[in-house]
Amino acid sequence: MTTPTIPRVGLLATVRNRHGVVAAVQPFDGEGGRLHLVHLEYKDLGQPADEQLLWELETGARLVEPTALPDPAQAAMPPADFDALLRAPRNRYAKSPRNGTSTKPASPRADSRTSSSSGPLW
Repeated sequence: MTTPTIPRVGLLATVRNRHGVVAAVQPFDGEGGRLHLVHLEYKDLGQPADEQLLWELETGARLVEPTALPDPAQAAMPPADFDALLRAPRNRYAKSPRNGTSTKPASPRADSRTSSSSGPLW
């Protein structure tokens, strides 16, 4: 599958480490050849929310078809990051390095039962 090089409406774009959708494209011929004025609508919470730029002058800008599948030859995540992701839930209840106490919440059964010798609480 080839990566598109000329922007068109609806393509996903990565520009300046932000992801957006191409909302409009206006080609024009200049002295240096054909350039494309692209209106991007970013999909993150950063500012500005949308932007116009000259596509050919942006370094590192990439286009992706909306229906493109990930490349299986590329690792989805570095192994160290994947390992950290797997360990994170296990470390949630680890002892706090500050005071040595466990951060694990009390068992609901421990709160509802009393230590009386009158027998079971049914």
